[in-house]
Amino acid sequence: QQQRRRQPRYQPSRSAQQPEPSVLPRAARRRGAQPQSPSALRESLARCAERGDVSSAMWCVSELAGQGELSTAAMNDALRAAKKTKPSDERTAATLLASSTLNLGRHTGRQVRAHAHGGRALALARPWEGDERSVHEAMVCFCRAGRWKTGMALVRKAKEMGLRLSPEATMSLICCLTKANKRAVAWELLMEHADVVRPTTYACNALIKAHAGAGDWQGCMRVRGRMAELGVPLDMYSYTSLLHCLGRPGAFASGAGAGAGAGAYAGGGHDSDGGGGSRKGGGVHAARRQAQRN
Repeated sequence: QQQRRRQPRYQPSRSAQQPEPSVLPRAARRRGAQPQSPSALRESLARCAERGDVSSAMWCVSELAGQGELSTAAMNDALRAAKKTKPSDERTAATLLASSTLNLGRHTGRQVRAHAHGGRALALARPWEGDERSVHEAMVCFCRAGRWKTGMALVRKAKEMGLRLSPEATMSLICCLTKANKRAVAWELLMEHADVVRPTTYACNALIKAHAGAGDWQGCMRVRGRMAELGVPLDMYSYTSLLHCLGRPGAFASGAGAGAGAGAYAGGGHDSDGGGGSRKGGGVHAARRQAQRN
């Protein structure tokens, strides 16, 4: 019996998949599409930034540059598109920064520099002026991609230009540093910007988790004390990381000089039937109650 051939499923064309009809690809433009006005390009660029359409955003940027209507707001929208796409397009963000006053030079990396000097590089008569929003969009994009070295270079460049980091950009860089196990650098950044930017519970939890993963009880208590001074509340993830550090071998020995808080936690661990830090006894619950009292 002859088998029936399976019919392929219907797949819409690329033109049908594009949600924004005003943004045309370069191939369609070469076929004779009408050029867009600067106002229409800026509106399309803003919509591309909201949905993370990097290709269409870069096409709008190139069209605006060709018409001489390129502005800082338009470049910030392109950076926002590179940030909101999944995964974050840090190469496009570095390409946009390379043509601005926030040029990071050698700190962008070999592959990123090759991408910036490739076919998608922007040929501008003069660098466009970066502002605090540019730093924010680029910093979050780099941190989501795990580029902590590029993020630290952007921090130094922003200081040179007198630009401040936004709270989201600062916390994103701290979380990126903790994921890269750069706990000392993350702590210095947190202490440096604590007077200007109030730390979030999420960023402090990331730092506590990094210390707990390394068995550094003193580091956990240092961050916990700083959270108490700044009025940052603890949540269930904070207590989970602290208890995880208590359960590691040698946590009490490494945190012997952490102060009264460490002694209270350690004393609670000896109430269990199986010895200090046993999860089967009541030591964990005693440590939790002591943490809530502190």
